[in-house]
Formats: sequence, C-alpha cells, structure tokens
Amino acid sequence: MATITFVRHGMTDHNLENRAQGHSQNPLNETGRAQAALVAKRLSEEEWDVFISSDLRRARETADMISAAIGRPVDFYNERSREMDRGFIADTIEAERIERWGNIGDNSIWARKPGSRCAPAE
Repeated sequence: MATITFVRHGMTDHNLENRAQGHSQNPLNETGRAQAALVAKRLSEEEWDVFISSDLRRARETADMISAAIGRPVDFYNERSREMDRGFIADTIEAERIERWGNIGDNSIWARKPGSRCAPAE
C-alpha cells in the first residue's frame, strides 16, 4: 500500500502579516526555517520513494531542508503543486484591499485575475 504525505511550507512574514500569498515568491522566516527543520527531522525517520515539491520559494526552502535530512533529492519541483493564485489580492492585507476596492464583504472576487486558475468562466 502506498502512503502519501503532504507537508505545508514553513511560516513566512506574509503569514504573520495575514498577507495573501498565492504565487508570491516570498521566503521562509526564522520561525518557518525552524518549523521546516522539525518536520525534516521527523520525516528522516522513514524511507521515501518519491519527493515532489511546489516550485514556490517558501516550499522549495522547506523541501530543501527535508531533502537534506532524508538523504534524497527532490525528484521535481511542480508548479501544479502551488497554492491557488490569489490574483489581484496577492501581497495585500484586508485593510489594503478595503482601501483599494471598498468593503464588499467577500473579497474573493478580487482574487479572480483573468487567465488565472481561479478566474470565472467567460
């Protein structure tokens, strides 16, 4: 039987600031690097057949730490493993979105940048 494990990237400053990340290429912060080291230590206790990571910087940093701990390279960095594109709201916090577009209650509409995976069908 196959076992699949998903690991989320470590913390970033965007997480601390409640900024929408999406496809932003922001790095792990000190806490995120410590989190990645802890999960890497835990994962080193088992054998792994395949190792895939998102190609976003924060995920790659996490994956690289895990890779070193488990003694095998990342097989490939896959853009399809990215988190959802946040469109126009990427790199913003709620107050900035309200300032730019008003308080419309559900700001999810601003994440729908034409051509993105989360864009509404035309």
